Amino acid sequence: NTDNVMEIINVFTITQFPLLPDYIKGVINLRGQIIPVLDMRLKLGNHQSVDMGSMKSCIIILEVNSTTLGILVDEVFLVADVEKTAIAPPPANNKHDLITGIVEIEEMVHLIFDLSALTKVA
Repeated sequence: NTDNVMEIINVFTITQFPLLPDYIKGVINLRGQIIPVLDMRLKLGNHQSVDMGSMKSCIIILEVNSTTLGILVDEVFLVADVEKTAIAPPPANNKHDLITGIVEIEEMVHLIFDLSALTKVA
């Protein structure tokens, strides 16, 4: 839901903390606000983390339920308004509670995530 997106920023220094789940990369200081950053690849069970050295990788800053959170992603290549009627339920074999639907845009299937569930795990 793009209503929750505050901004998309380039990846800069992420301060790591020990004893956190591997998908929590650490925190960033964005204009004086300390924001936790999640690696979406690791959160979804991929064994390879986002390449923070890539020129395309970025952090999506979200505000959900009064919580600010950064999501580290490989790339943002599309921002689109989608009608709710165009969103289909996730496949029956969906293993991730975070995925709440799928939508096809320009012949590509995109996943819809439950952003409030992300804030509960951060």
